[in-house]
Amino acid sequence: MVTTSSNCLTLSSLVVSVGVGEEGWGRERRPILPDQDWYDRHVPSPWRRPARAIRDGDSPAQVADLAFRALPRALRETGGVPGLPEMVGVIDHCAMGLPVSEGFDQLREIRTRTGGSEWTRVAEEAGQSTIASNAGWFGRSTSDLRSELAERFVNLAVESCLFDSSRRAHLGTRFRSLAEARQWEHECLEQMASRAPGFIRSLLARPDAQKLRAPARLVKPEPTKVLLNQLLR
Repeated sequence: MVTTSSNCLTLSSLVVSVGVGEEGWGRERRPILPDQDWYDRHVPSPWRRPARAIRDGDSPAQVADLAFRALPRALRETGGVPGLPEMVGVIDHCAMGLPVSEGFDQLREIRTRTGGSEWTRVAEEAGQSTIASNAGWFGRSTSDLRSELAERFVNLAVESCLFDSSRRAHLGTRFRSLAEARQWEHECLEQMASRAPGFIRSLLARPDAQKLRAPARLVKPEPTKVLLNQLLR
């Protein structure tokens, strides 16, 4: 998974190192909660809002919307995904009979030739898992495989840049156990799945991500008047 210092959360330094139980952390192993501006100092700006939303108890759908707004910004700020169209081409060729081993070799060659950026590594991993999970292919269409690649890419990006670190900070506070955290994350990714193929199609049109925008929200923001009325109650 991608582990860029510029786009991924790094919260492990905040954790008290005490024992871990099978079901997660007990009360002894609470994270040391940061003050309000800790996120401004330590979380890269694209991921601050979804990180705070997890901390504040927002729903999976709400965090999914925020993550889909963070991802295009993170991609734009780091040059996009060099080699992505070629990697998608490899998936198409595998669907038409290219052996799995050759597909892996071609993905690795593309990643190396295009500079080996962290996002290209994510695309390579998504491509490898798509190829491996469809060994034999059994008549699946290229559009189906592209959709699977898209979902895997989005999942890997969000897991590595948001979930992997934020879950460690929120266990014992936001979530009672690791199992509960992972279930919540799964629900969040499910909310993103249907929009992943359209997102990747837009990225394929401009792999540098300079005009990439977030998909439409699932949760529509409430009008300002409604929010003011709620605050005044």
